[in-house]
Amino acid sequence: EFEVYADDYEANRHFFLAHHFRDIYNDALKNLPAVSTGLNISRIEVWITNKTSSYDETRNIVAFADLAENSSHIYNKVPAFQASPGAVRFPDNAANQLYEQLQSTYTSMRDVDQVTTAFSSLYPGFQIGRDFEKIENARKLNDREYTLNSQLGYISLNTSLNTDEVLAIAYEYTLNGQVYKVGEFSTDGITAPQTLILKLLKGTTLSPKYPTWNLMMKNIYSLGSGRLERGDFQLNILYEDDKTGNSINYLPEGKIANKILLQVLGLDNLNSQLDRESDGYFDFIDGITINVSRGKIIFPVTEPFGSYLRSKIGDNLIAEKYVFQELYDSTQTIARQMAERNKFKMTGQYTSESGSEIRLNATNIPAGSIIVTAGGVTLNENTDYTVDYNMGVVTIINSALIESQTPIKVSLESNQFFGFQTKTLIGTHLDYRLSNNFNIGGTILHLNERPYTQKVNFGEEPISNTIWGLNTSYRGESQLLTKLIDKIPLLETKTPSSISFNGEFAQLIPGHSRAISNAGNSYIDDFESSEIPLDLKSFNAWSISSIPQGQDQLFPEAILNNNLTSGNNRAKIAWYVIDPLFLRNGSSTPTHIKQDPATQSSHFVREIYENEIFPNRESTSGIPTTISILNVAYYPEEKGPYNYDTDPNPYSRGMNSNGGLNDPQSRWGGIMREVLTSDFETANIQYIEFWLMDPFVEDPTHQGGDLFFNLGNISEDILRDSRKSVENGLPGSPDLQNIDTTSWGRVPTVQSVVHAFDNSSESRMYQDVGLDGLRNQDEQAFFIEYLQRAQNITNSEVYTDILKDPSNDDFHYFRGSDYDFSQLGILNRYKRYNGQDGNSPTSEMSTESYPTSGSTLPDMEDINRDNTLSETESYYQYKVSLRPENMQVGSNFIVDMIEPTVKLANGIESKVKWYQFKIPITDYQRTVGVISDFKSIRFMRMFLKNFTDPIVMRLAELNLVRAEWRKYNITFMEGGERITIPEPEDGTFEISSVSIEDNAGKQPVNYVLPPGFDRVVDPQNPQLRQLDEQSMVLKVQDLA
Repeated sequence: EFEVYADDYEANRHFFLAHHFRDIYNDALKNLPAVSTGLNISRIEVWITNKTSSYDETRNIVAFADLAENSSHIYNKVPAFQASPGAVRFPDNAANQLYEQLQSTYTSMRDVDQVTTAFSSLYPGFQIGRDFEKIENARKLNDREYTLNSQLGYISLNTSLNTDEVLAIAYEYTLNGQVYKVGEFSTDGITAPQTLILKLLKGTTLSPKYPTWNLMMKNIYSLGSGRLERGDFQLNILYEDDKTGNSINYLPEGKIANKILLQVLGLDNLNSQLDRESDGYFDFIDGITINVSRGKIIFPVTEPFGSYLRSKIGDNLIAEKYVFQELYDSTQTIARQMAERNKFKMTGQYTSESGSEIRLNATNIPAGSIIVTAGGVTLNENTDYTVDYNMGVVTIINSALIESQTPIKVSLESNQFFGFQTKTLIGTHLDYRLSNNFNIGGTILHLNERPYTQKVNFGEEPISNTIWGLNTSYRGESQLLTKLIDKIPLLETKTPSSISFNGEFAQLIPGHSRAISNAGNSYIDDFESSEIPLDLKSFNAWSISSIPQGQDQLFPEAILNNNLTSGNNRAKIAWYVIDPLFLRNGSSTPTHIKQDPATQSSHFVREIYENEIFPNRESTSGIPTTISILNVAYYPEEKGPYNYDTDPNPYSRGMNSNGGLNDPQSRWGGIMREVLTSDFETANIQYIEFWLMDPFVEDPTHQGGDLFFNLGNISEDILRDSRKSVENGLPGSPDLQNIDTTSWGRVPTVQSVVHAFDNSSESRMYQDVGLDGLRNQDEQAFFIEYLQRAQNITNSEVYTDILKDPSNDDFHYFRGSDYDFSQLGILNRYKRYNGQDGNSPTSEMSTESYPTSGSTLPDMEDINRDNTLSETESYYQYKVSLRPENMQVGSNFIVDMIEPTVKLANGIESKVKWYQFKIPITDYQRTVGVISDFKSIRFMRMFLKNFTDPIVMRLAELNLVRAEWRKYNITFMEGGERITIPEPEDGTFEISSVSIEDNAGKQPVNYVLPPGFDRVVDPQNPQLRQLDEQSMVLKVQDLA
């Protein structure tokens, strides 16, 4: 049996090949079983973003949303790309002028590195991410990875695409005897590495506001089965009626009143002989209404519960009560919040012929918990069948069982519903025989369940039940009965008569375990998981940031492409985790640091123990533990990597004689990283949250500055030139082959397909050189003009340092004999730790007795490893003021502050403040580029600006916070359920959490355990560790 709701359509899996095919879909299937399109797609190639290590069938591609579309479906604003009068009205490269213009005017887009530049003059009417996508090394799917419906013009992928993956196609079809072509095939003579021009079906962002949204089909539903059998298949469409409280198979109003929904929605127009006569049963037509091999229901209309149902009801006022149009006009996540609309469901039953594989629709199955029988006979694991317990798949390996078609039954226990309750069953039965003929007995049983913890969910309450009962029996001979029977005429007994009597009584006394209190408390939600943090603190996941674009006032230089001036304002920024060897005075601790407690006592380098910030958090080991602190140090007066600023110009203020940057307040430094959970809307990510040590603890007069976060699509082009820098793509010898030059240095012209260096120290010397592709001696020649200008400004000592590393990108391990000789402090040891030139030396290249490598992987401008240089800049921006006067709880996103007293290495006790920041992702300062939702948040960028003095940020936590509860943004007014009600300008309604570990010291109101609650003791920990206790916070202010 199955039950599937209307909002459970398969997203990111089924796509129309053009808007035209979507337009004709309903009409093509209105006369089933005939399909009246006259269409036959004879050839197709399907390409997707390549996130595998396979490069056998790969090409560079550029995919266009409006390619081959007729005039009614052209969405870009470029006049030259529009349809000409009399153009082909069917999907074809000649349907509009886009393809012709690409071949004549924009031919530079054949070079994947020039794609963005080729169309830059058309911005904003023609934008990457919305109107087109470029993908390097896109992978061509083989014909086993998708299914093509050649008559209706759509494809079905075997696996759903991720939200940030691109789907593009080229195809050829025949219609009315005429051959039409869309896009270019890999066999058309366009040789690699030239780009192929393709039709875009899905971009990195899939939004209802984008033209590709309607190409994703929303009328196909999976039953989660294998091959379906026709004979036993049943399907009903039901509506959950609020008035009756029941599920009904019709709507009571409109032109279709009392007509079964199966027929209304086009799934019951034929009888079993496929004649045009409704028979009350599902029209089982493989490839049209059902995919038999993959277990999918296909509606013969594009919007069965939306516009199509509205047209059938006839009356708009009545239709407003039933139509679920948000299902097609909004994202699936938003539609699922429309509880008052989401009332349609498909129910029924089926039998599945799964061949040798039986999918159990369960995962994480306990080993040994599966029993497989064939015709009632238990089969042997690994002899007759094998089990993938993680994926929940049973594979029959005994071919005789398959050939005999013996019914196979599988019983299992799934870990999805596996409980950790311990159960105790005790009982006894007593018999007392009064005589040989009379017996009295009694039974008592007691079943007690003890839960894993004291907090149990509703419906999973542990029982403590007692059942007791009495039984009696009597059997004896009766002479009186024998005599009475003998008096009946014609009857004569041969043996004595007997009387027997049996009686039983039982009573169940229900109860619950005392572990959940005398009242028997269970929880609808105990809010312990109301917020789940997604950690962003791992320092090696971050890389140096690209220049934020689209903000002319903050970054006027961002408009420059392939120009060294665009990097003139980049100041030095370092991010790292301090090695405890500097603080624990071991054999590896440098002598001058070991003998200097004052250095080890600095708040910016000392170890932070967990109980300093979270005094109520108990460690798993029972002993104090330290926190891995992400340190971000920003030096606005010092040049960052790839900064060649010398003389003042319209974009920067130049440098001084000491090699420092003039006007440090105008400089910036940033880092960025990939966001692994990119669909914020589905994951319900609500906050950016972090704990920050007071950055002014050692300098209360610090003027401060601003911290910015960007979430969305962020350019990976760190050295902006529209060319992807890849260290291991450079030649591994002095022979300069397969390279090109830009303003920034050398870039490879061959595409690297392996993200690793080889083991040769010689090749490493020429490849591990940073994003500029230049060794230091090559930098001296390449940037000779910069060095000449620098020599005219700086003193000789400073110039000598600049000459050693013109790009200022050298790496230095935080340990080193030279550092020890110079008696360098702890903070200064990490200034070059994020350098990229020489950060991956082999063990033979190290001059020390210990490894000095910062990374084993080559640096590249592809931080999410999708083989493509992303240049799109469309993001939300959040601003935090880091100034002493703004560090106040209740403002500036600060929700909590603690001020513990700590004992430093020099023996002095010192107070230090820690601030908890919570930034709602909907409370952004501004948006940049085309972004309207949180469906595809692929990157995060963090940068600092407006500082005059160095600052060190110590982050004990840096998280994206996922919430289990959502804010309901729809009005409750009858008839207006679709209207999103904005909050009053000064009003707030926020959902967050507080916990005993994080907020027990919160000011002005601290969090305490609610009455009657105790912290749960971790049953898996022998140290009797208490777990956190958390509550949900609803903040309501000025809504009226």
